[in-house]
Amino acid sequence: MCPPTTAYELHLRWPELQLRLVPGAGHSMYDPAITHELVEATRIMYDVAKARMYDRSSSSSTAAGGFAAEARRRSVGR
Repeated sequence: MCPPTTAYELHLRWPELQLRLVPGAGHSMYDPAITHELVEATRIMYDVAKARMYDRSSSSSTAAGGFAAEARRRSVGR
């Protein structure tokens, strides 16, 4: 978690980054809405890492951008 301006600046330089601003949430990882997003992001990273373990031949498994793109694909609809 970081101030919104810092998060946005990072997103501008790292386009594959999935930026999530949580409306009404405070600046604490203990805020329920923030906790929800942190758990969701961790779940997405776990799903991607697990998929890579079973599919090492994927070209996206070697690039950081591929990781972010794969995470976005897996988070759609959740």
